[in-house]
Amino acid sequence: MMSAQQHFVNKFDRRDKLYATISFCKLSLTVLLLLELTSCRVGEKSLAEWLTIFEGATFPYGPVNTIPEVFSDPQVGVTVSV
Repeated sequence: MMSAQQHFVNKFDRRDKLYATISFCKLSLTVLLLLELTSCRVGEKSLAEWLTIFEGATFPYGPVNTIPEVFSDPQVGVTVSV
């Protein structure tokens, strides 16, 4: 199976592969840094507080549900036939 980095790099021709590899590494480090910075802060507020803070944000947000929470959501049981 192809790694995410290899998939990203394969989209570029040979002269751009070094740039693509560096860009992928910078993106990966940015994501890891954001996760590290935010993970220590998430527990400081309740879910309701975070939802209120992000209400009206210009980016998607939402809780990460546990398996029992997923199946207790009323939308999960709804099936629609068109």
